[in-house]
Amino acid sequence: MFFPQQYWWDSAAWQVPDGVKYLSERWWELLKDWHCITSYSLPSSFCVSVLEDIAEVLDDLQGGRLRSCHQLDALYDELGQILSSNLLLAHAFPAEVNATVETFKNLYDSLPASPQDKYAELKKRHKECRRAAAAARRLHHRCFRRRATEDDMTWTGYGGLAAMELCREVAKDEPSYNRLDTLVEQLLLDCVYRGYNADYLTSLLDRYLPMKSDLRDGMLHMFRRLSSLKRHRYKIYFVVDGATDAEIRSSELRIDQHTKQSVEDLKSKLDEGRSAPTEIESEEGEIADADDVDEGTLSAGSVDVDEFLSQLDCDQLILSMHWQDSPDAGAAADDAKRRLQEIIDFLDFQSPMQRYDLHPKMLVTWEDRNGKLFARTYPDDSAQQPPQADYAARIDPNSAGKLSGLAEALRWSAVARREKTPEVSLLASWFAFEYLAGTVERTAVEGIVSYFPKVIAIGNVRRRLLYWWSSFAASPGFQGHEKKDALIEIAVAYRNRPNLSGIATLLYDSAQSSPNELGQAVLDIASQSVLLRHRTKIEGKRMANHQVLAHTVQDDDKEIRRELSQFLMIRNKLVHRARIDHPLLTVVSDRAKNRLYDLLRDLSVQLTAERIDGSVDEVLIDYRDTFDELLDELGSGPIDMNVLIQRISLA
Repeated sequence: MFFPQQYWWDSAAWQVPDGVKYLSERWWELLKDWHCITSYSLPSSFCVSVLEDIAEVLDDLQGGRLRSCHQLDALYDELGQILSSNLLLAHAFPAEVNATVETFKNLYDSLPASPQDKYAELKKRHKECRRAAAAARRLHHRCFRRRATEDDMTWTGYGGLAAMELCREVAKDEPSYNRLDTLVEQLLLDCVYRGYNADYLTSLLDRYLPMKSDLRDGMLHMFRRLSSLKRHRYKIYFVVDGATDAEIRSSELRIDQHTKQSVEDLKSKLDEGRSAPTEIESEEGEIADADDVDEGTLSAGSVDVDEFLSQLDCDQLILSMHWQDSPDAGAAADDAKRRLQEIIDFLDFQSPMQRYDLHPKMLVTWEDRNGKLFARTYPDDSAQQPPQADYAARIDPNSAGKLSGLAEALRWSAVARREKTPEVSLLASWFAFEYLAGTVERTAVEGIVSYFPKVIAIGNVRRRLLYWWSSFAASPGFQGHEKKDALIEIAVAYRNRPNLSGIATLLYDSAQSSPNELGQAVLDIASQSVLLRHRTKIEGKRMANHQVLAHTVQDDDKEIRRELSQFLMIRNKLVHRARIDHPLLTVVSDRAKNRLYDLLRDLSVQLTAERIDGSVDEVLIDYRDTFDELLDELGSGPIDMNVLIQRISLA
């Protein structure tokens, strides 16, 4: 979780509601780590994308490009859940939603139970397939184009509906944080789907919410700017091994050489802080902005420059490349690096006796219209878990033959995390899934769908506890609290390893009506951040009420099952068509990599434990059995906290 040294609302001239504080913190968290969208209680379904996907799958079914109805069934279930639970769609487009539901009911009416017969019968229903696809496309068009009008604002498409509802929810005295979570995620996904610039959206949040005493006025200013689609001119800095100087020829691709001192001079500009927006009075007497706000991010300090320069260990070459027309700073860094890598590869070919290499860290800088400089370091590994110090690995040579599938999966996982092209990254992730599935079922797809969701769902319980503790320990009120040492003693075990039982106990104590001394300390520390306070309340409720925990595990299982079906659908399109036009492909590819990473962690931790000395298949079967037993125990009544931790740890 992102915790600045000082929140902007500490110096605001107006009383900032809790909803705005939560929105600002949550926005930053989602932008810094897309994995949070699916790993921590947020739904990942985006209705506009699902409508487009299911229409294409129906076309594939009628065109003979689909070998089974598994993909269609998964999308149909997902679509049914969206249309039944999404109140925004039901209120804005009632006729289109009802028509879509009716056509799909007719399509799936009286189908045989056998998968083969069901698939054959669906292929015969040409008229019903055409009507269902047409209804899905009609609703997709409404979600993407149709406008909703209020007295002071016109909202476009589904993203406009989410923004309008977000504007209302955040202004309430007691907003629903779960509702804000869903609306923020839907707005972000809609912006990515439409090609909006994420940095631009962040600068709008940073610029208008702190400066506008009228909250609604500030929110309206934000969303009125969404149609401008501003692009920045980025400047990306690289460190190159193999040369200390360069002769750069002039061309359309502008590349400059820099010294270490010239890069360090950027810190003085970055530390100037936030500049207030300039306002002028229009002819009608209204206050208007002097100029269009350009995209940016919340104020950055010199830490990014220091992190970039830490790569220098001798007189190495520092180059910068000017870049534009990218959706955000991260995309600009990836695009520029790909272009510069082509030049480096040519230098390697031209001078085979000299080895050139690009360092992994890049520094991206840009300015807004007011001349304020921003900088970010890519890739951002702040959310990655650092390696444990002084850790002894246990190696058993007899395990070599048992882990052939895991070894191949680790290789493909490395390809997926290193590859910047989303299509290749997604295919590599799927190949790793297939190798991990092994021979546990008749086919790899059956093994993936049957076992992997249960493994990751159990692992998510552990990850939520660890993520809460890392956020809690990084919060501003933790370091100076008098109970810090006592909290660490409970939550941290030998060699600074997190103690899951202790973390769960702290959350359980904080959720009681009369919390004990440490439970009250948790509440006091969490109260300084609206987002952390809400997350502490949610996680404490899960630990105190095991029925809620059971529902969370079941929901994770269903959600991950849908995601794996989505990965399979895109994989099939890539394999059979060699290309795919999917606006959210980058987001889906990142999800596939993160799900694969979680799965590998969950499997590897069991394969290195003393309790299990078998193959990946045995671990998958053990996870499946533990998942079913855990749900039975949680449903029958409260269980001891230590027993719960043993279950989720497969101990």
